[in-house]
Amino acid sequence: MHIKALAGVAPGLFYDFDNKKNIIILMIIEPTQRRSVMEISSEIRTRIIAAADKLFDEAAREKFPPVDQVRRLAKADMNTTSAVMKDWRRQQTAASPGAAAIEVPARIQEVFRNALAEAWQAALDMTNETLHAAQQAWESERQEAELLRGEVSEAYEVQAKEFDEVRQQLAAALDRAEAAEMLQSEQAKELLALGTAKSQLTNNVEQLTSELDINKGKLDATRSELALVQAKADMKVSKAVERYKEAALRLDDVQGEMEGLKRESAEAIRKADRATRDAREHAAGLAGQLDALKAHNRELMAALKSGKAGKHGE
Repeated sequence: MHIKALAGVAPGLFYDFDNKKNIIILMIIEPTQRRSVMEISSEIRTRIIAAADKLFDEAAREKFPPVDQVRRLAKADMNTTSAVMKDWRRQQTAASPGAAAIEVPARIQEVFRNALAEAWQAALDMTNETLHAAQQAWESERQEAELLRGEVSEAYEVQAKEFDEVRQQLAAALDRAEAAEMLQSEQAKELLALGTAKSQLTNNVEQLTSELDINKGKLDATRSELALVQAKADMKVSKAVERYKEAALRLDDVQGEMEGLKRESAEAIRKADRATRDAREHAAGLAGQLDALKAHNRELMAALKSGKAGKHGE
């Protein structure tokens, strides 16, 4: 095999032919570095947000536009569009309540005087609300991650189809170039055979030279057409490689975010458990205080009764 690099394309992209003259594209993908959100210019960010708002309005603001459609309308790359769209979607979605520090509220301190059971129920309700909020935030982020992963996969399939079309065009152009070269070789053989006819040499040479010039012009035109098709193919292949790399990078980001949400959910559950324990301890303390108050009241009543008995005796 004689592997050749495709000119104008990122390093690591080559092509060759098999025994049936089919083009074989060899693509070596190298890892890329992450693009920081801070590197996105304000002009590109504004263009992406405007495209997202336009598509969102066209959908009656019922469904977020796919990342690939926003990228095409804003004329930006997939990685940049994905980063900006992530912030845009968060702005469109109501902020999820965070896990607040749990302490015994004033209303629980007041309610215990009338019913200790009611204070305990209020504490449980607050714990359940915090846990429910954390679960909702995690579920929202998970659904967004699944949606982005589906959009990136769909965009990659579209680019794969375009790449296959370019490959077929390149194969056809190479076939035409090979046919032109074979035609030139046959004409050169005919020119050598006519050399033995000296009497017709002058006329034949002029005629063959003219035909050769015409064929060379056709060959040059075919080569120019091949160069144009190959340039287009190189451009589309380069874009396909870049989008594939961006899709892989975006998938890593989404997985990292999901891991962070899992940790936050676990922390919220731990805080809820601590709040429940504190509420139980506080309720036990209130019960002890209530018992003490009852005992003190009994002592006061006994003292009052003793005082009244003494007065009656006198």
